[in-house]
Amino acid sequence: MRPMLCTRMTPKVQITAYFEGLSARSGGADYRGYALSNAAVEYPDRDNPGRQVSHEHKTLLRARLRAKAAEMGASDPATLGDALMLLIEGVFTSSQMFDGDDKPARAVVGAVKALIAAYCPD
Repeated sequence: MRPMLCTRMTPKVQITAYFEGLSARSGGADYRGYALSNAAVEYPDRDNPGRQVSHEHKTLLRARLRAKAAEMGASDPATLGDALMLLIEGVFTSSQMFDGDDKPARAVVGAVKALIAAYCPD
């Protein structure tokens, strides 16, 4: 059962809230990114079972982001969904490379809001 709060939030608010949480989670000194993203890098052979699980998950995530972009009324839902996917992967990777308040992932919420505004004018 889904929490009632989520069903009352607009798709734009849902996506923004997700990225706010992602930005906060990635700020810790011990943050190691996302295991399935890391697996894709550590197991480059496309036939590797770990790589395949990662690919399946990322394919589903991409589809969900594109669907959410369509719910927002995006002029090009596929492109907005893919841009959101790139931001997620950027947070996962850059958070492992930079320390403390110098993490580029802290800028992700502003980037998400700008993308939504560009693809979903009111």
